Order: sequence, then C-alpha cells, then structure tokens
Amino acid sequence: MTFLGIGTTELILILLLLILVFGPDRIGEMARWLGNAYRKATGLTSEFDSQVRSIWDGSTDSKLKSDFVADIKDMKDEISQMNQDIRQDLTKIMVEEE
Repeated sequence: MTFLGIGTTELILILLLLILVFGPDRIGEMARWLGNAYRKATGLTSEFDSQVRSIWDGSTDSKLKSDFVADIKDMKDEISQMNQDIRQDLTKIMVEEE
C-alpha cells in the first residue's frame, strides 16, 4: 500500500516523528487540516476531470485537441512546481517549530 508514493512503513515512521515533534495534542488538528485539504483537492480533481472529458469528447478538431493537450501539460508542470513549493514551505515550518 502506498500513499503519495510513500510506503506503509515510511508513513508510520513519519506519523511517529510528527507525534514526537508536535505532541499528541496537535496531531488531531493537523489531521483535520490535511483531511480537509485532501477532500478539497479530490473534489477539484474530479470536477476538472469531468470538464476535460466533456471538452475532449465533444471536439473533433485535431488542432484544438493538440492545443488542449499542450495546455494540460503546462498545467501539470505548474501543479508539480506548486507541490514542490508547498513541501519546502512545510519543511521550513516544521524546522522552525522545533
């Protein structure tokens, strides 16, 4: 089982580290925040997917489809960069809290 490319053992170690660093009181608060963020991301992903499928299925223009694929690739790259930025920011926050 993997979660975001992290195996079960690594996930358990991360959770134990978080408990040691932040204490058991803040873990619940952090879990709620992560749960809300995950739920919002999942909703956005499914909405985006349905819109992409409706545009793709409704179009017969190959130029439009190739432009669409290029735009999707650009968005994917931007999202990957945002993901890296968020991870760096979270790492800085965790280091500062220690």
